[in-house]
Amino acid sequence: MNITQWQAELERWLEQHHAADDGAHDIAHFRRVWKTAQQLNQAEGATADELILLAAAYLHDIVSLPKN
Repeated sequence: MNITQWQAELERWLEQHHAADDGAHDIAHFRRVWKTAQQLNQAEGATADELILLAAAYLHDIVSLPKN
């Protein structure tokens, strides 16, 4: 699979398994984190594995704890 297909798979998984009641961690949040990770990777010479970056960007907040 290419990186775009992996991204679609991760988004489908998040839609099915991630609580939708946390507005701070909606799909747009994960997409912003992914975009930032790509930009940082490019700035550093694009040496990081894109699949690892994608997984980290999309899975970093799958456990949402109360902020109180």
